[in-house]
Amino acid sequence: MMPGLPDDHASIQYYDGDYPGTETSPVPENLDQTVGNQGLSDDVARFRMIARQGGGPVLEIGCGTGRVLIPLARDGIDITGIDISAAMLTRLERRLGEEEPATRDRVTFKVADARDYADAPASYATVIIPFNGLSCIPNQKDQQAVVKNAAKLLAPGGKIVVDLVNPFVLPFKGSGPPQPFFTRINPATGRTYTRFAAMGAVEADQTQRLFGWYDELNENGAVYRTPYEMRWRLIFLPELTLMMEAAGLVVESIEGDHRQSAYDISSPKIFIIASKPRK
Repeated sequence: MMPGLPDDHASIQYYDGDYPGTETSPVPENLDQTVGNQGLSDDVARFRMIARQGGGPVLEIGCGTGRVLIPLARDGIDITGIDISAAMLTRLERRLGEEEPATRDRVTFKVADARDYADAPASYATVIIPFNGLSCIPNQKDQQAVVKNAAKLLAPGGKIVVDLVNPFVLPFKGSGPPQPFFTRINPATGRTYTRFAAMGAVEADQTQRLFGWYDELNENGAVYRTPYEMRWRLIFLPELTLMMEAAGLVVESIEGDHRQSAYDISSPKIFIIASKPRK
C-alpha cells in the first residue's frame, strides 16, 4: 500500500472491493469488466506461472490482503509478504484463517518498509511487485531503493517481476472532475457502493494526484460519502530498465500485458522480468 496512509483511509477500507481477486474475492459480482480493464483478470495466473518455474521461496512486496499471495501459497509455494500497512495485513491474517492449514503454514507476513527490509540474504528465488506497487511509492529515490534492496534479497539466478501501468495510456493532463468508476459490493459491509475517481495532471516529477470519493448506501438506504486522495509516481520503461541495471540485474523480458504480449507504446502494462546473475 502507499506509504503514509492512515489505517482508516478510504482506499484501504475499500481495497478488497476495488481490487477483487479472481480466486479470492468473497463477492463474485465484483469481478466486472473494469477488473479486466484494470489488469486484474490475468495477473494472478501469470505470477503463479513464474513462481512455479522458480520453485520458491517467493517474496511479495506490497502483498496487501493476499490477492496474489494466497493463490501462490495454495500452489505449494513458500511465500513471504510484506506491506507497510498494518491494516492491510490484519485483513490478510483474517483471510488466511479461512485457508487450509497447509496453505497457512507456507505464508509469512510482516509490516515492513521495502526500502530496507532485511531477511536471509540472497535467499529468494523470486521477488514480485504486483499491480503498480512500485508506482505507489511516490518518490524516485525510494523506488530505486526498493529495487536495489529486492536485488540483495534474490538468490543468484533469481528473478524480480514488476507489474506497472504503462504511463502512455494515462491522461497526462488529468481527467477532469471525479466520475463514476464502478458500482460494487463492499465485502466488509455487504452494502453497495460507487467509487467516483479522477486523476490530476502529471507533474514534473512524474507524480500524479489520484482523488475522488466513495458513496455507500447504509442500512437505511442513505448515502454515506467518504473522500480519498493519494499520489503515485509513474515510471516509464527506459527508467525502469535503468533501475534494474543499476541494481545489478539483467532484464530478461518486457511484456505489454499478463498474457506475454510484446510491449509497445499502446500496451496497457509494463510487465518486466529481470534476473540476478549467477556468480
